[in-house]
Parts: sequence; structure tokens; C-alpha cells
Amino acid sequence: MSQTELIQQSKAPQTRSSLANDLRNLGLSEGMVVIVHSSMKSLGWVCGGSVAIIQALQDVITSKGTIIMPAHSADVSDPREWGNPAIPEEWVTEVMNELPPFDPSVTPTVAMGTIPESFRTYPDVKRSYHPVHSFSVWQIWNK
Repeated sequence: MSQTELIQQSKAPQTRSSLANDLRNLGLSEGMVVIVHSSMKSLGWVCGGSVAIIQALQDVITSKGTIIMPAHSADVSDPREWGNPAIPEEWVTEVMNELPPFDPSVTPTVAMGTIPESFRTYPDVKRSYHPVHSFSVWQIWNK
């Protein structure tokens, strides 16, 4: 969805402050452990984008809690199993030989969206060491 479409569909801008208030109204509070499944376009236009959303979550949960987001990277897997899209059979060996190994600090998420991908790069966020089904975690369990 384009920025223009998001603006047209939004009654008002979403901000770090308004998102934090909305999260509190939904029942989130300091010290909670939350797993976040997110969608930028479902929030409308957000001033500051994914950064503002992550900051709002951190404002509400605080360092007394934990925020967890999926950081899956399905493209670091056996290419024979890829189906969306599948690669030609004659490519499989070359792809398997050349595929960079999973590195939690640099391997990007795939199809998780901009919020989890931004979150993955935040200071004090740790990523679990699973090449396909990893998660990123901020705060209490990282200490």
C-alpha cells in the first residue's frame, strides 16, 4: 500500500504517543511479556513508521518487560523445499553451495514486514539462533 493510500485511509496520524495510548487501552502494561505480530498497513499512516511503533511498544512495556517478534528467514533453508516460488531443479546444487550461512546479526527476515525487520536491528535486541524460525527479543531475558 502506498503512503498516499495510507494517508487517505487514516482519520489522523498515528504517533508514538497515540500508539502507546492505544496499546495501554488494549491492556498492555509495564513488565508484560508480549509476542508481537504486526502489520504496518493495518495501523494507517504512522509518523516515524516502524521506529515509532517499536518505541511505543518499549514505552509501554518498559525495561521491566520483554518484547518478542518473529524474525523468520525461510530463504536460509533447503531450496528443494521452496515452493513460493520454487526454483528450477537445475539450480538447486548451485544455490545450496552458494547460500550464505545464517548469521543472526546480519541475515534479514523474510516476509515478516518492516516492523520485525527494524526491531531485529535495535540495540539490546537479541535474535535466537535458528536459521528459519528465529525470534528477536528485547529486554529482560537478554540480561
